[in-house]
Amino acid sequence: MCDDLITQLLSDEKNQFNVKEIGRKNILKLHNLDDPDRYFTVSENCMHSTKTREREYRKRKKRETTRAYKRKRIVRKKARNSETGQAELLEGTTYQSGVQFSTDQPDLASIPTPYYAPTSTPLCTSDIQNSTYVVFDLETSNIGLKNAEICQLSAVQWVGQQQTFDRYVLPKNGISQQASQANKLTIVAGHLLYKSKLVNAITLTECLKDFITFLKSLKSKIILVAHNGKVFDSRILVKAIIAKNMLSELQSVLTGFIDTLPMLKKLLPDRNSYKQEELVKGCLNKTYDAHNGLEDVKSLRDLLVHLKPQNAVLASHSFHVEYVCESIQHHARMTTNFPSFKDLVSKKVLSKAMAQKIAGSGLNLQQIRLIHARGGYDGLQSLLSTKQRGHKSKCRVTASKKYDESRKVLELRPNQDVDVTVKECFSLDNEACIMFQEYVEDWGNLSMFPSWTFKTRIKSNPKIFSMLWRHDCLSTQRLSHIVVPFSVCWAFNSTKWRVVL
Repeated sequence: MCDDLITQLLSDEKNQFNVKEIGRKNILKLHNLDDPDRYFTVSENCMHSTKTREREYRKRKKRETTRAYKRKRIVRKKARNSETGQAELLEGTTYQSGVQFSTDQPDLASIPTPYYAPTSTPLCTSDIQNSTYVVFDLETSNIGLKNAEICQLSAVQWVGQQQTFDRYVLPKNGISQQASQANKLTIVAGHLLYKSKLVNAITLTECLKDFITFLKSLKSKIILVAHNGKVFDSRILVKAIIAKNMLSELQSVLTGFIDTLPMLKKLLPDRNSYKQEELVKGCLNKTYDAHNGLEDVKSLRDLLVHLKPQNAVLASHSFHVEYVCESIQHHARMTTNFPSFKDLVSKKVLSKAMAQKIAGSGLNLQQIRLIHARGGYDGLQSLLSTKQRGHKSKCRVTASKKYDESRKVLELRPNQDVDVTVKECFSLDNEACIMFQEYVEDWGNLSMFPSWTFKTRIKSNPKIFSMLWRHDCLSTQRLSHIVVPFSVCWAFNSTKWRVVL
Protein backbone atom coordinates (compact mmCIF):
# COMPACT_ATOMS: atom_id res chain seq x y z
CA MET A 1 0.00 0.00 0.00
CA CYS A 2 2.93 2.32 0.78
CA ASP A 3 4.50 1.74 -2.63
CA ASP A 4 1.21 2.38 -4.42
CA LEU A 5 0.69 5.68 -2.59
CA ILE A 6 4.18 6.96 -3.38
CA THR A 7 3.85 5.92 -7.05
CA GLN A 8 0.52 7.71 -7.34
CA LEU A 9 1.90 10.90 -5.81
CA LEU A 10 4.99 10.99 -8.01
CA SER A 11 3.07 10.21 -11.22
CA ASP A 12 1.16 13.50 -11.04
CA GLU A 13 3.19 16.31 -12.66
CA LYS A 14 1.54 18.92 -10.43
CA ASN A 15 2.71 17.20 -7.28
CA GLN A 16 6.50 17.32 -7.06
CA PHE A 17 6.79 16.04 -3.50
CA ASN A 18 9.87 15.31 -1.38
CA VAL A 19 8.83 12.31 0.70
CA LYS A 20 10.64 12.05 4.03
CA GLU A 21 12.63 8.85 4.50
CA ILE A 22 10.76 6.64 6.90
CA GLY A 23 13.32 3.84 7.19
CA ARG A 24 13.20 0.31 5.87
CA LYS A 25 12.85 -1.19 9.33
CA ASN A 26 9.61 0.67 9.94
CA ILE A 27 8.21 -0.55 6.60
CA LEU A 28 8.98 -4.14 7.52
CA LYS A 29 7.33 -3.72 10.91
CA LEU A 30 4.26 -2.26 9.23
CA HIS A 31 3.92 -5.15 6.77
CA ASN A 32 4.42 -7.72 9.53
CA LEU A 33 1.44 -6.44 11.52
CA ASP A 34 -1.40 -8.93 11.95
CA ASP A 35 -4.05 -6.25 11.51
CA PRO A 36 -5.63 -6.74 8.06
CA ASP A 37 -6.85 -3.14 8.05
CA ARG A 38 -3.36 -1.73 8.40
CA TYR A 39 -2.72 1.44 6.47
CA PHE A 40 0.12 3.86 5.84
CA THR A 41 -0.03 7.63 6.39
CA VAL A 42 2.24 10.39 5.16
CA SER A 43 2.70 13.39 7.48
CA GLU A 44 1.72 16.79 6.12
CA ASN A 45 5.13 18.10 7.18
CA CYS A 46 6.71 15.78 4.65
CA MET A 47 4.66 17.08 1.72
CA HIS A 48 6.12 20.50 0.96
CA SER A 49 6.48 21.34 -2.69
CA THR A 50 9.92 22.00 -4.08
CA LYS A 51 9.14 25.67 -4.67
CA THR A 52 7.93 26.13 -1.10
CA ARG A 53 11.05 24.47 0.28
CA GLU A 54 13.28 26.65 -1.86
CA ARG A 55 11.40 29.79 -0.83
CA GLU A 56 11.78 28.92 2.88
CA TYR A 57 15.47 28.17 2.32
CA ARG A 58 16.06 31.61 0.77
CA LYS A 59 14.18 33.32 3.62
CA ARG A 60 16.23 31.46 6.21
CA LYS A 61 19.51 32.33 4.51
CA LYS A 62 18.49 35.97 4.29
CA ARG A 63 17.51 36.00 7.96
CA GLU A 64 20.84 34.47 8.95
CA THR A 65 22.71 37.42 7.43
CA THR A 66 21.02 40.01 9.68
CA ARG A 67 22.77 41.52 12.70
CA ALA A 68 20.01 40.51 15.09
CA TYR A 69 20.29 36.85 14.07
CA LYS A 70 24.08 36.89 14.34
CA ARG A 71 23.90 38.45 17.80
CA LYS A 72 21.50 35.74 18.95
CA ARG A 73 23.77 33.09 17.42
CA ILE A 74 26.75 34.47 19.33
CA VAL A 75 24.74 34.49 22.57
CA ARG A 76 23.65 30.88 22.04
CA LYS A 77 27.20 29.83 21.23
CA LYS A 78 28.55 31.53 24.35
CA ALA A 79 25.89 29.81 26.44
CA ARG A 80 26.82 26.40 24.98
CA ASN A 81 30.54 27.03 25.46
CA SER A 82 29.94 28.28 28.98
CA GLU A 83 27.99 25.17 29.96
CA THR A 84 30.61 22.92 28.35
CA GLY A 85 33.46 24.83 29.99
CA GLN A 86 31.82 24.67 33.39
CA ALA A 87 31.31 20.93 33.02
CA GLU A 88 34.98 20.45 32.04
CA LEU A 89 36.12 22.51 35.03
CA LEU A 90 34.02 20.39 37.36
CA GLU A 91 35.19 17.07 35.89
CA GLY A 92 38.90 17.79 35.41
CA THR A 93 40.78 15.60 32.89
CA THR A 94 38.44 12.63 33.29
CA TYR A 95 37.43 12.63 29.62
CA GLN A 96 40.68 13.92 28.14
CA SER A 97 42.01 11.85 25.23
CA GLY A 98 44.79 9.44 26.22
CA VAL A 99 44.50 10.28 29.91
CA GLN A 100 45.29 6.67 30.84
CA PHE A 101 48.58 6.79 28.88
CA SER A 102 49.79 10.09 30.37
CA THR A 103 52.93 9.92 32.50
CA ASP A 104 51.70 12.85 34.61
CA GLN A 105 49.29 12.28 37.44
CA PRO A 106 45.85 13.05 35.93
CA ASP A 107 43.65 15.68 37.56
CA LEU A 108 40.64 13.56 38.42
CA ALA A 109 39.35 15.60 41.37
CA SER A 110 35.79 16.75 40.80
CA ILE A 111 34.16 19.97 41.97
CA PRO A 112 30.78 19.59 43.71
CA THR A 113 27.69 20.63 41.80
CA PRO A 114 26.49 24.15 42.63
CA TYR A 115 24.27 24.82 45.61
CA TYR A 116 22.20 27.97 45.85
CA ALA A 117 20.87 29.90 48.81
CA PRO A 118 17.24 28.87 49.45
CA THR A 119 14.45 31.25 48.49
CA SER A 120 11.32 31.50 50.64
CA THR A 121 7.81 31.73 49.25
CA PRO A 122 4.88 33.07 51.32
CA LEU A 123 1.96 30.94 52.45
CA CYS A 124 -1.22 31.10 50.39
CA THR A 125 -4.18 33.21 51.48
CA SER A 126 -6.32 30.22 52.48
CA ASP A 127 -3.62 28.97 54.86
CA ILE A 128 -3.35 32.40 56.46
CA GLN A 129 -7.11 32.63 56.96
CA ASN A 130 -7.85 29.08 58.10
CA SER A 131 -4.91 28.34 60.42
CA THR A 132 -4.49 28.80 64.16
CA TYR A 133 -1.62 31.07 65.21
CA VAL A 134 0.70 29.96 68.00
CA VAL A 135 3.41 32.30 69.30
CA PHE A 136 6.53 30.39 70.36
CA ASP A 137 10.01 31.18 71.67
CA LEU A 138 13.21 29.28 72.41
CA GLU A 139 15.92 29.81 74.97
CA THR A 140 19.13 28.09 73.89
CA SER A 141 22.52 27.08 75.24
CA ASN A 142 24.33 29.34 72.74
CA ILE A 143 23.57 32.77 71.33
CA GLY A 144 24.33 31.69 67.74
CA LEU A 145 23.07 28.90 65.51
CA LYS A 146 26.23 26.85 65.88
CA ASN A 147 26.00 24.21 68.63
CA ALA A 148 22.82 25.79 70.04
CA GLU A 149 20.62 23.41 72.05
CA ILE A 150 17.09 24.05 73.26
CA CYS A 151 16.94 24.89 76.98
CA GLN A 152 13.35 26.17 77.10
CA LEU A 153 10.45 25.86 74.65
CA SER A 154 7.41 28.04 75.30
CA ALA A 155 4.26 28.73 73.29
CA VAL A 156 0.88 30.42 73.63
CA GLN A 157 -2.18 30.53 71.39
CA TRP A 158 -2.61 33.94 69.72
CA VAL A 159 -6.42 34.07 69.95
CA GLY A 160 -9.14 31.87 71.39
CA GLN A 161 -8.55 30.04 74.65
CA GLN A 162 -4.90 31.16 74.67
CA GLN A 163 -3.56 27.83 75.90
CA THR A 164 0.09 27.87 76.98
CA PHE A 165 2.99 25.44 76.71
CA ASP A 166 6.25 25.64 78.69
CA ARG A 167 9.03 23.06 79.06
CA TYR A 168 12.64 23.21 80.27
CA VAL A 169 15.26 20.96 78.67
CA LEU A 170 18.65 19.95 80.10
CA PRO A 171 21.24 20.50 77.32
CA LYS A 172 23.92 17.87 76.81
CA ASN A 173 26.86 20.21 76.23
CA GLY A 174 26.29 22.87 78.86
CA ILE A 175 25.34 26.54 78.52
CA SER A 176 27.73 29.22 77.31
CA GLN A 177 28.49 32.20 79.52
CA GLN A 178 26.93 34.70 77.09
CA ALA A 179 23.72 32.68 76.81
CA SER A 180 23.55 32.24 80.57
CA GLN A 181 23.86 35.99 81.13
CA ALA A 182 20.89 36.56 78.82
CA ASN A 183 18.47 33.79 79.81
CA LYS A 184 19.59 33.35 83.46
CA LEU A 185 19.84 29.58 82.99
CA THR A 186 22.72 27.63 84.57
CA ILE A 187 23.65 24.00 85.16
CA VAL A 188 24.82 22.95 88.61
CA ALA A 189 25.65 19.32 89.43
CA GLY A 190 23.68 18.09 86.42
CA HIS A 191 20.56 20.10 87.28
CA LEU A 192 19.07 23.05 85.38
CA LEU A 193 18.52 26.24 87.34
CA TYR A 194 16.68 29.43 86.39
CA LYS A 195 17.80 32.43 88.44
CA SER A 196 19.51 29.98 90.80
CA LYS A 197 16.23 28.10 91.36
CA LEU A 198 15.83 24.46 90.36
CA VAL A 199 13.42 23.84 87.48
CA ASN A 200 11.88 20.60 86.27
CA ALA A 201 13.95 19.78 83.16
CA ILE A 202 13.13 16.92 80.80
CA THR A 203 14.88 15.40 77.78
CA LEU A 204 14.69 17.01 74.35
CA THR A 205 12.75 14.05 72.94
CA GLU A 206 10.08 14.34 75.63
CA CYS A 207 9.86 18.09 75.10
CA LEU A 208 9.35 17.82 71.33
CA LYS A 209 6.76 15.04 71.70
CA ASP A 210 4.84 17.15 74.21
CA PHE A 211 5.02 20.17 71.91
CA ILE A 212 3.63 18.26 68.90
CA THR A 213 0.87 16.86 71.14
CA PHE A 214 0.06 20.41 72.27
CA LEU A 215 -0.21 21.60 68.66
CA LYS A 216 -2.46 18.65 67.74
CA SER A 217 -4.74 19.42 70.68
CA LEU A 218 -5.69 22.72 69.03
CA LYS A 219 -7.43 20.66 66.30
CA SER A 220 -6.42 22.92 63.44
CA LYS A 221 -3.55 23.58 61.08
CA ILE A 222 -0.93 25.63 62.93
CA ILE A 223 1.23 28.62 61.96
CA LEU A 224 4.08 29.24 64.41
CA VAL A 225 4.95 32.89 65.05
CA ALA A 226 8.27 34.08 66.50
CA HIS A 227 10.35 37.25 66.74
CA ASN A 228 13.40 36.78 64.47
CA GLY A 229 12.02 33.32 63.81
CA LYS A 230 13.19 33.08 60.21
CA VAL A 231 16.86 33.32 61.15
CA PHE A 232 16.94 31.67 64.56
CA ASP A 233 13.95 30.04 66.30
CA SER A 234 12.49 28.14 63.33
CA ARG A 235 15.89 26.71 62.36
CA ILE A 236 16.75 25.57 65.89
CA LEU A 237 13.34 23.95 66.33
CA VAL A 238 13.24 22.16 62.96
CA LYS A 239 16.87 21.03 63.31
CA ALA A 240 16.03 19.40 66.64
CA ILE A 241 12.87 17.88 65.15
CA ILE A 242 14.89 16.38 62.26
CA ALA A 243 17.51 15.01 64.66
CA LYS A 244 14.76 13.15 66.53
CA ASN A 245 13.05 11.87 63.32
CA MET A 246 9.83 13.76 64.03
CA LEU A 247 9.64 15.96 60.93
CA SER A 248 6.71 14.09 59.37
CA GLU A 249 4.73 14.40 62.63
CA LEU A 250 5.39 18.14 62.76
CA GLN A 251 4.47 18.66 59.11
CA SER A 252 1.18 16.84 59.64
CA VAL A 253 0.00 19.67 61.88
CA LEU A 254 2.21 22.64 60.91
CA THR A 255 1.49 24.86 57.89
CA GLY A 256 4.43 27.26 58.21
CA PHE A 257 6.03 30.12 60.13
CA ILE A 258 5.76 33.90 60.45
CA ASP A 259 8.67 36.14 61.45
CA THR A 260 7.48 39.21 63.36
CA LEU A 261 10.82 41.08 63.25
CA PRO A 262 10.62 42.28 59.60
CA MET A 263 6.84 42.60 59.95
CA LEU A 264 7.12 44.99 62.90
CA LYS A 265 9.80 46.96 61.06
CA LYS A 266 7.19 47.58 58.38
CA LEU A 267 4.33 48.29 60.79
CA LEU A 268 6.42 50.46 63.14
CA PRO A 269 8.90 52.43 61.03
CA ASP A 270 11.45 54.92 62.40
CA ARG A 271 12.07 52.99 65.62
CA ASN A 272 15.49 53.18 67.23
CA SER A 273 15.38 49.54 68.29
CA TYR A 274 13.32 46.52 67.25
CA LYS A 275 14.19 44.35 70.22
CA GLN A 276 11.03 42.76 71.53
CA GLU A 277 11.29 44.29 75.01
CA GLU A 278 11.78 47.78 73.52
CA LEU A 279 8.75 47.40 71.24
CA VAL A 280 6.57 46.16 74.11
CA LYS A 281 7.68 49.05 76.29
CA GLY A 282 7.08 51.62 73.54
CA CYS A 283 3.68 50.31 72.35
CA LEU A 284 2.16 48.83 75.52
CA ASN A 285 4.02 50.94 78.10
CA LYS A 286 4.98 47.92 80.19
CA THR A 287 8.05 45.86 81.02
CA TYR A 288 8.42 42.12 81.49
CA ASP A 289 10.99 39.47 82.36
CA ALA A 290 12.80 39.31 79.00
CA HIS A 291 14.52 36.10 77.84
CA ASN A 292 12.15 33.97 79.85
CA GLY A 293 10.42 31.90 77.22
CA LEU A 294 6.89 32.02 78.62
CA GLU A 295 7.06 35.75 79.37
CA ASP A 296 8.45 36.40 75.89
CA VAL A 297 5.58 34.67 74.09
CA LYS A 298 2.91 36.31 76.25
CA SER A 299 4.31 39.79 75.67
CA LEU A 300 4.68 39.19 71.91
CA ARG A 301 1.08 37.94 71.78
CA ASP A 302 -0.13 41.09 73.59
CA LEU A 303 1.83 43.25 71.16
CA LEU A 304 0.32 41.52 68.12
CA VAL A 305 -3.20 41.75 69.56
CA HIS A 306 -2.61 45.48 70.06
CA LEU A 307 -1.28 46.08 66.51
CA LYS A 308 -3.82 43.80 64.72
CA PRO A 309 -1.80 43.13 61.55
CA GLN A 310 -3.82 42.37 58.41
CA ASN A 311 -3.74 38.99 56.68
CA ALA A 312 -1.84 40.43 53.72
CA VAL A 313 0.91 41.66 56.05
CA LEU A 314 1.08 38.31 57.82
CA ALA A 315 1.27 36.45 54.52
CA SER A 316 4.11 38.62 53.20
CA HIS A 317 6.30 37.60 56.16
CA SER A 318 5.43 33.90 56.19
CA PHE A 319 7.47 30.94 54.95
CA HIS A 320 7.17 27.17 54.63
CA VAL A 321 8.76 24.36 56.62
CA GLU A 322 10.61 23.23 53.47
CA TYR A 323 12.42 26.57 53.34
CA VAL A 324 13.63 26.05 56.92
CA CYS A 325 14.96 22.58 56.04
CA GLU A 326 16.82 23.98 53.02
CA SER A 327 18.24 26.81 55.15
CA ILE A 328 19.58 24.30 57.68
CA GLN A 329 21.36 22.36 54.92
CA HIS A 330 22.74 25.59 53.43
CA HIS A 331 24.07 26.71 56.82
CA ALA A 332 25.69 23.29 57.36
CA ARG A 333 27.56 23.58 54.04
CA MET A 334 28.67 27.09 54.87
CA THR A 335 29.88 26.04 58.33
CA THR A 336 31.90 23.18 56.81
CA ASN A 337 33.63 25.21 54.07
CA PHE A 338 34.04 28.62 55.70
CA PRO A 339 37.10 27.80 57.88
CA SER A 340 39.24 27.45 54.73
CA PHE A 341 38.64 31.15 53.96
CA LYS A 342 39.36 32.48 57.47
CA ASP A 343 42.94 33.43 56.60
CA LEU A 344 41.80 35.52 53.63
CA VAL A 345 39.05 37.14 55.69
CA SER A 346 41.45 38.02 58.52
CA LYS A 347 43.82 39.69 56.02
CA LYS A 348 40.86 41.58 54.50
CA VAL A 349 41.47 40.01 51.12
CA LEU A 350 37.92 38.66 51.08
CA SER A 351 34.90 40.01 52.92
CA LYS A 352 33.22 37.73 55.43
CA ALA A 353 29.89 37.94 53.59
CA MET A 354 31.45 36.91 50.27
CA ALA A 355 33.40 34.09 51.93
CA GLN A 356 30.18 32.79 53.48
CA LYS A 357 28.45 32.98 50.11
CA ILE A 358 31.22 30.99 48.43
CA ALA A 359 31.23 28.44 51.26
CA GLY A 360 27.45 28.09 51.11
CA SER A 361 27.65 27.29 47.40
CA GLY A 362 29.60 24.14 48.27
CA LEU A 363 33.15 25.40 47.58
CA ASN A 364 36.23 25.64 49.79
CA LEU A 365 39.52 27.40 49.13
CA GLN A 366 41.26 24.25 47.89
CA GLN A 367 38.58 23.76 45.24
CA ILE A 368 38.79 27.43 44.24
CA ARG A 369 42.54 27.00 43.68
CA LEU A 370 41.89 23.80 41.72
CA ILE A 371 39.48 25.61 39.40
CA HIS A 372 42.00 28.43 38.96
CA ALA A 373 44.70 25.90 38.03
CA ARG A 374 42.41 24.33 35.43
CA GLY A 375 40.84 27.37 33.84
CA GLY A 376 42.64 30.46 35.13
CA TYR A 377 40.76 33.62 36.07
CA ASP A 378 38.19 33.09 33.29
CA GLY A 379 37.42 29.59 34.54
CA LEU A 380 37.07 30.87 38.08
CA GLN A 381 34.72 33.64 36.98
CA SER A 382 32.69 31.15 34.95
CA LEU A 383 32.31 28.84 37.94
CA LEU A 384 31.29 31.59 40.37
CA SER A 385 28.71 32.97 37.93
CA THR A 386 27.03 29.63 37.15
CA LYS A 387 23.33 30.35 36.69
CA GLN A 388 20.66 28.33 38.46
CA ARG A 389 18.29 26.55 36.10
CA GLY A 390 15.02 28.44 35.87
CA HIS A 391 16.57 31.66 37.21
CA LYS A 392 18.03 34.21 34.80
CA SER A 393 19.77 36.28 37.47
CA LYS A 394 20.52 33.88 40.35
CA CYS A 395 24.21 32.90 40.29
CA ARG A 396 26.15 30.35 42.27
CA VAL A 397 28.12 33.15 43.95
CA THR A 398 28.39 36.34 41.87
CA ALA A 399 28.52 37.47 38.25
CA SER A 400 30.66 40.48 39.14
CA LYS A 401 34.20 40.60 37.75
CA LYS A 402 35.42 43.14 40.32
CA TYR A 403 37.75 40.86 42.21
CA ASP A 404 41.08 41.75 40.56
CA GLU A 405 42.71 42.62 43.86
CA SER A 406 41.61 39.41 45.57
CA ARG A 407 42.01 36.86 42.79
CA LYS A 408 45.85 37.12 42.88
CA VAL A 409 45.86 35.80 46.43
CA LEU A 410 44.64 32.46 45.11
CA GLU A 411 48.11 31.89 43.65
CA LEU A 412 50.00 32.37 46.92
CA ARG A 413 52.32 29.52 47.80
CA PRO A 414 55.08 29.57 50.45
CA ASN A 415 58.67 29.53 49.15
CA GLN A 416 57.72 30.48 45.60
CA ASP A 417 59.67 33.04 43.54
CA VAL A 418 57.32 35.47 41.82
CA ASP A 419 57.29 38.88 40.22
CA VAL A 420 54.60 41.11 38.77
CA THR A 421 54.99 43.69 36.02
CA VAL A 422 52.87 46.82 36.06
CA LYS A 423 52.59 47.79 32.40
CA GLU A 424 50.72 51.07 32.73
CA CYS A 425 50.48 53.37 35.70
CA PHE A 426 49.77 57.05 35.97
CA SER A 427 48.55 59.34 38.73
CA LEU A 428 45.49 61.54 38.47
CA ASP A 429 46.37 63.83 41.36
CA ASN A 430 49.43 65.40 42.94
CA GLU A 431 49.94 62.82 45.62
CA ALA A 432 48.79 59.27 46.18
CA CYS A 433 49.56 56.57 48.70
CA ILE A 434 49.54 52.90 47.75
CA MET A 435 49.14 50.30 50.47
CA PHE A 436 50.87 47.01 49.71
CA GLN A 437 50.37 43.79 51.60
CA GLU A 438 53.77 42.25 50.91
CA TYR A 439 54.83 38.65 51.22
CA VAL A 440 58.56 39.42 51.26
CA GLU A 441 61.37 37.47 52.82
CA ASP A 442 64.15 40.06 52.77
CA TRP A 443 63.34 43.70 53.50
CA GLY A 444 66.77 44.60 52.13
CA ASN A 445 65.34 44.24 48.65
CA LEU A 446 63.53 47.53 49.15
CA SER A 447 66.88 49.35 48.97
CA MET A 448 66.85 48.70 45.23
CA PHE A 449 64.20 51.37 44.74
CA PRO A 450 63.80 53.47 42.65
CA SER A 451 65.12 51.00 40.08
CA TRP A 452 61.72 49.25 40.43
CA THR A 453 63.09 45.86 39.41
CA PHE A 454 63.58 43.03 41.85
CA LYS A 455 62.17 39.65 42.79
CA THR A 456 61.11 38.34 46.15
CA ARG A 457 60.11 35.11 47.84
CA ILE A 458 56.69 34.63 49.40
CA LYS A 459 56.53 34.05 53.13
CA SER A 460 53.72 32.48 55.10
CA ASN A 461 53.25 35.55 57.30
CA PRO A 462 52.44 38.83 55.54
CA LYS A 463 53.75 42.25 56.55
CA ILE A 464 52.13 45.55 55.71
CA PHE A 465 53.93 48.72 54.70
CA SER A 466 53.10 51.81 52.69
CA MET A 467 54.95 53.79 50.04
CA LEU A 468 54.33 57.37 49.09
CA TRP A 469 54.71 58.08 45.39
CA ARG A 470 54.73 61.80 44.77
CA HIS A 471 53.63 63.66 41.69
CA ASP A 472 57.15 64.83 40.90
CA CYS A 473 58.26 61.18 40.74
CA LEU A 474 55.50 59.78 38.58
CA SER A 475 54.38 62.92 36.78
CA THR A 476 51.46 62.15 34.47
CA GLN A 477 53.43 60.06 32.00
CA ARG A 478 52.88 56.36 31.62
CA LEU A 479 55.56 54.20 33.15
CA SER A 480 56.21 50.95 31.31
CA HIS A 481 57.41 47.61 32.65
CA ILE A 482 57.71 48.47 36.34
CA VAL A 483 58.46 45.21 38.13
CA VAL A 484 57.27 45.14 41.75
CA PRO A 485 56.99 42.33 44.31
CA PHE A 486 53.92 40.11 44.16
CA SER A 487 51.42 42.04 46.22
CA VAL A 488 47.84 42.90 46.85
CA CYS A 489 47.29 46.59 46.20
CA TRP A 490 44.21 48.13 47.76
CA ALA A 491 44.43 51.46 45.90
CA PHE A 492 44.52 50.04 42.38
CA ASN A 493 40.76 50.24 41.98
CA SER A 494 40.34 53.65 43.60
CA THR A 495 39.63 56.87 41.74
CA LYS A 496 43.23 58.01 42.19
CA TRP A 497 44.95 55.30 40.21
CA ARG A 498 44.52 53.34 37.03
CA VAL A 499 46.74 50.30 36.80
CA VAL A 500 46.71 47.63 34.10
CA LEU A 501 48.46 44.42 35.14
